[in-house]
Amino acid sequence: MLYDFFSNQKINLNIEKCIIVGNSGNVLDHTKGDEINKYNTIIRLNDSKIKEYKKFVGNRTDIRICAHNAIKNLNKIILRNDNILIIWGVKMHLNKINNIVLKIKNENPKLKIYKLTNDFINHNYLIYQRFTNNIRPKTLWLSTGWFSIFFALLYTKLVTIYGFGFLSNKNCKYHYYDNRNGLQYEYFRLTSMQKGHKFNFESKIFTHLINKEIINIL
Repeated sequence: MLYDFFSNQKINLNIEKCIIVGNSGNVLDHTKGDEINKYNTIIRLNDSKIKEYKKFVGNRTDIRICAHNAIKNLNKIILRNDNILIIWGVKMHLNKINNIVLKIKNENPKLKIYKLTNDFINHNYLIYQRFTNNIRPKTLWLSTGWFSIFFALLYTKLVTIYGFGFLSNKNCKYHYYDNRNGLQYEYFRLTSMQKGHKFNFESKIFTHLINKEIINIL
């Protein structure tokens, strides 16, 4: 399910004790950067930033998982501390961003760039269907947080999450590092009525995984 973005060679990863750091504004409530740094593998999402937030989110990025439509937001400053960039999207979407990804590679020659393709995407919508007993609505697409959790579970049983919106009742910023999409729960409510992520469904499934001790909370 994981391939080199350019050569299409299948990739095997060795992920040990890992933490997935979400982008919710609730990370600014606690200075857990040192705790996060103790994990063997730190996974971050989309265009999250660490430069000005190290005491909150740590100072290292081992793997960044990014949606195909968020690739345009990445730059050398964001990617400076990254080792691996993994892009998810169906083949049609990945083909459209090939030039952007090539530019990223040229600017960051040491960065390893991989992709999660159709098999992985379809596998995750089957997981969603199993949990909800519903066929995927055409108005729904899963979040990068979702794909990151189920990606990590393919490689290790020691998955911890932090900074996901559903972990706090506080109506903080949707992203800790910018003001896009406004406040968290207002954005959750808006997307529940429109095309996009359905965070109410995802949060129920994540809570189930936590209760079953399949994933942990920092």
